[in-house]
Amino acid sequence: MGHPCSDEHHVIDFSAGTFLNIHTHTVEVVGREVGRGKACIDLICPDYKCGLIIKYETCILNWFQVFDYLDSINTAEMTWKSNKRIRNEGNITSEIASRRSIRLQQRFKHVEEVKDVPYLPDEVINNIFEYLNLGTKYACLFISRRMCRLMVQILWRAPFKFCTSFGNHKLITTYVSCLDPSRREVLKQAGIILPDNMSTPLFPYQCYLKEFSLNPFENMVFWWYTQNQKLDGISRFGLPRNFEILMTEMSQLIFNSACLKHVDISLDSACTFLPEFQSFSRFKFIGENITSLSTGIFFVSSEATSNQLIELLKSTETSVNKIQCMDIIHFCDYVPEFVRLIKAQSNLRQLSLRDSNIVKPILRVLSTTATTTLTWLGLEMISLQPKSLVLLTTCQNLETLVLVNCLDVPVDEFIPSDEPPIDHQFVNLRKLHIIDNRAFFYVDLTGLREIFQMTSRSLKELIIDMACSLQMRALLSSMIEISPMITSLAVCGGQSDIMFKEFQEWLEISKLECLILRLNENNIGTFIKDLCTHFPNSLVHLDIDSLITPTQLSNFLNKCDHVNFKRLGLNDRRGINDEHLHILMKYAEYFGSLEIVEYDRWATRNKWVKPSKFSDEKLKKAGRFIRVIRRDVSYPFHNPMDSNLLYGRIL
Repeated sequence: MGHPCSDEHHVIDFSAGTFLNIHTHTVEVVGREVGRGKACIDLICPDYKCGLIIKYETCILNWFQVFDYLDSINTAEMTWKSNKRIRNEGNITSEIASRRSIRLQQRFKHVEEVKDVPYLPDEVINNIFEYLNLGTKYACLFISRRMCRLMVQILWRAPFKFCTSFGNHKLITTYVSCLDPSRREVLKQAGIILPDNMSTPLFPYQCYLKEFSLNPFENMVFWWYTQNQKLDGISRFGLPRNFEILMTEMSQLIFNSACLKHVDISLDSACTFLPEFQSFSRFKFIGENITSLSTGIFFVSSEATSNQLIELLKSTETSVNKIQCMDIIHFCDYVPEFVRLIKAQSNLRQLSLRDSNIVKPILRVLSTTATTTLTWLGLEMISLQPKSLVLLTTCQNLETLVLVNCLDVPVDEFIPSDEPPIDHQFVNLRKLHIIDNRAFFYVDLTGLREIFQMTSRSLKELIIDMACSLQMRALLSSMIEISPMITSLAVCGGQSDIMFKEFQEWLEISKLECLILRLNENNIGTFIKDLCTHFPNSLVHLDIDSLITPTQLSNFLNKCDHVNFKRLGLNDRRGINDEHLHILMKYAEYFGSLEIVEYDRWATRNKWVKPSKFSDEKLKKAGRFIRVIRRDVSYPFHNPMDSNLLYGRIL
């Protein structure tokens, strides 16, 4: 199985894995994971002195060999030009790791020395590390000193993210070892038992922290405290004074050392301590670096904690003014404080509001202070009248609006409104998510029409995921009537939701370029065969998330001779095979338009789904006609309000 991308910059994914395409000012890295623990990677490095492109090509390597390769081109002036296949060599030991670079250089006999090979900076290596799973990241600690130094910074950037509900108290032991001897003495004088023979840490771990979450942090400190103090069955609300001293010392260590980017100060019933961040020596300096903030006030245990939170929000107004991404949950009792905090931001790009019946004051302040910066707004479980969104039409750069479980009708709005239609328009709102996973609810049909009226001139992409079939049809009917400019449509529902006359007629005359269907039915052969006759000539991207046999695929493509597909997605839960790929190859050979084939895009993996399998020979033949064959790593129906997706766009 040779490397397919030799003369042209084309990539074929030979099996389920991750497709990488990383661009920096220094190097372009194109790679993919092939099988478990293996990768295929290309490095295209600009040679600034001669203005040429030096291309480094490897075959199927495991990740560790790729990293050794990166090390070698940073320390030697060489280019690998070998097409051999290197198999995974098993577990990594310290002895093997120490001799790996020498062994690899000996294996690659055909080496051509090149002068002035550009050095790959740490930033580029870090970009590659970002795409590895957690287990592989830990294994990279044993490759070399340089890889260990770079990986430690990544692993300790967000250590609270991967902790269980009981916390990882060993993590706190490491942070305690980072305290100055004088501060550890303060803990001892307070009666806190510290571990014996505490060693000096190899790295300043607290300086690498980029993401801080208050609740997991307090949980870990609490369990560390109970383990070391040998306390059984102690209540969180009856802790002695020395626990507060411990929390203060640990908070000061982190906030006076780290360069935080994301801070989560969510409070719940288990939270008993809110550090006085504003009293720390570097609070103002840290506040200038924070780009994302998450706050959730689920339950405040005492009036004192509530007052502390208010004081913290007030101090944050002046110290934290460069937030780009903000997530606010359960803010009914603190609306004035959050309004002032939002008003103080000069570069707010993304805002999500959840679980509140008071939102209009925040929308009003957005309409006056974030008119040129806000690009993304998400609302979840918000008691919202669509007319309130008129306030946001002043936000000139707002591109994406997400509505999750926000379309139910208040009791006083069952009477039809006689008010004139809304004439305000969003200028640049191009993407609209409408998600509702409640099976039974009353939908505000008038509100739906108002939303589409406000976006009729700019809306290009619509994603719909609704549990109620009747409301799905009502929503599509409103779209058909009011939104003529849509070019991308993703629908998650049943066949009956879209197989009605009005939708088929709209489909024929639409300007649709992308259609994504995730249907509940097990077999859509007859359905898709009938629907394809209504496809517009403009359609170039079709993605089907349902079972489809090779025969059904062949009949479907034969009936779509009026459409030239450039991109096809087949997400059969039984997996697709060589028969499917052969049909797609013949289609690409005949029409010459098909460039990308994607498969196995699932929200979750379980025993009911099977990965697709292709033979090496069939992949090699298909690669001559199809530019990219890969597993699709995106899932269009994910809830965009998910915190990992939300902050992944900023951090």
